[in-house]
Amino acid sequence: VVNNDGAKMSMIILTGLKCLFQKQLPKTPNECITRLVYDCTHLSLAIVKRPLEVISGISFRKFRDRGFAEIVFCAVSSDLQVKGYG
Repeated sequence: VVNNDGAKMSMIILTGLKCLFQKQLPKTPNECITRLVYDCTHLSLAIVKRPLEVISGISFRKFRDRGFAEIVFCAVSSDLQVKGYG
């Protein structure tokens, strides 16, 4: 799980997620994806292959006081969707 905490590794993974979401969700405006992926209130879960290649991910926002989470984006690299990643 990664969020925008300012750490170098977090930023690398978030950038990989942003690029994945932009490629797999072409109808979603790039500005919207960028704003939400880097938003400090959102969390992301990524599957990362070596060397730091993000192949799948989900971004979400937790609402602890209400007891649920809102999924913002979910995507798997198109060439890996039939290989059990999505």
